[in-house]
Amino acid sequence: MPFDTLLDYSGVLAEKREMLMADRIDGVLKEYGFVYMGKDPNTKEVVEIPIEIDSPRLVCMQPYSITDRNKPVAKGGGKGVTLLTHMRNSLAHGCTYFFDNGNMLLEDRAAGSSGKTTAMILLPQSSFLDWIKIIDIDGKYYFPNIARGDYRTLVVRSKPKKHE
Repeated sequence: MPFDTLLDYSGVLAEKREMLMADRIDGVLKEYGFVYMGKDPNTKEVVEIPIEIDSPRLVCMQPYSITDRNKPVAKGGGKGVTLLTHMRNSLAHGCTYFFDNGNMLLEDRAAGSSGKTTAMILLPQSSFLDWIKIIDIDGKYYFPNIARGDYRTLVVRSKPKKHE
């Protein structure tokens, strides 16, 4: 399934998703409302900042290479593989958060001492499960009672839920 179709189906609007070939994404994370720590203007102490958790969106760093005077070129399998890799890292390193509204937040951070955020992904939990069904289309690992078929028959909803 194409990357954009997967996200459209999940209600992540085209203008609410960014895959960036960049070394840092702090500014874009702030623009998308993913910054959850800041300084209190009065006390200058570091405080938690609540983030908006109702509108699906994502910001991810995409691996790239630059040669000579050429523009950056994406590497590592494209946008879909990049997104799934960030999601895997978030799950593997305990940086996944589930909310009562049915959404989930996956955060990926760089290894080592920098610990910089490399991805923030907010999407419906149901979409995450749908993606597993689509990827494991033969039901080999997660959903053994699901028969192979078109992805539209594997998911629960018939239309994507649009979020603003």
